[in-house]
Amino acid sequence: MRIWSSNFVFEYPWDQVVQAAYRKYPNPYNPKVIANDVVERKVSCKKIFTKRLLTMNWNLPYLVKKIVGDCGFLHGNEQSWLDLSEKTLVLRTQNISLTNLITIEEKLTYSTDPADPNKTLLEQCAVIRVIGIPFLQGTLEDMTVRNFESTSTNGRQAIIDIIEKSNKEKL
Repeated sequence: MRIWSSNFVFEYPWDQVVQAAYRKYPNPYNPKVIANDVVERKVSCKKIFTKRLLTMNWNLPYLVKKIVGDCGFLHGNEQSWLDLSEKTLVLRTQNISLTNLITIEEKLTYSTDPADPNKTLLEQCAVIRVIGIPFLQGTLEDMTVRNFESTSTNGRQAIIDIIEKSNKEKL
């Protein structure tokens, strides 16, 4: 098991960051996510729960393909809890595909930065577990952590680009 975590401060207010986070996919920074479909939404008293199905086109490493075959599209389940009163958005994502080999649980929390209410704090963590391949467990977990480091940077840049594009359109 590997745990990865990161904090990042967006130089934008919470409401702009949250709107961009919901519009993040698809984006040129992470072309692997090719679709996201809302499958459930509940609204009550300034709180919104959303469940989305993410479809990804991962080019799995050669060694992984030799073990599991070429699976084509992979899927993930994203659940979000938006609290407008508290100004928090919590996103939890977990893979649906290949769970017999790997589980990836990611949590992102967007909140107003306590140091500056005009900025947004992103707290991100992931837990990666490779199952049933003891001789490759550490290697595959390390590869996945490195992938998180790269894709999280890309995801933050996608949000910034969405905000900047939206701000230009308002002018």
